[in-house]
Amino acid sequence: MPPLSEFPGAEGDQETGQDPPAIRVPPPGPMSLAAVARLERVECPAFSRRRAARAAAGGIDMAPIVLSSAMGCNLHDVDGNRYVDLAAGFGAVLLGHQAVPVVRAIEGQADVQADSATNTLVIRASPRDYEAIRNVIDSLDRARPQVLIKTLIAEVTLDDELRYGAE
Repeated sequence: MPPLSEFPGAEGDQETGQDPPAIRVPPPGPMSLAAVARLERVECPAFSRRRAARAAAGGIDMAPIVLSSAMGCNLHDVDGNRYVDLAAGFGAVLLGHQAVPVVRAIEGQADVQADSATNTLVIRASPRDYEAIRNVIDSLDRARPQVLIKTLIAEVTLDDELRYGAE
């Protein structure tokens, strides 16, 4: 499954962020279900149990919709559906998702940290900066040609005797 940044969303469309809902696949779609299954393999089991308990109490499947992007008042899931954010998630009610002043303030601020325990890089950056950082990392992270040199250091004494052996 590709990273969530590669799923359909507002980036590829000519959308304003003020568009009506567009349901392409009944939610939760197959990509959302696959993303949830992937998440359940690594998240705390309490979350899965809580979803199962809610489903049992409500009598309906409580599989979440996995969002991939947002713009203005629109949310996009990994299946390509567009929703209107009536809950104004995480305070976006004031400015909308991806508000230009906020995006401008964040762009150019990137953080790259090495995690030696897992041999990974943790990158926090805007999508534009992430692509630039990723291109640099990809250009540096290549197997370089190497040469193996074996040496033997020996002390040789030349005289009239003929002896072979090694110590």
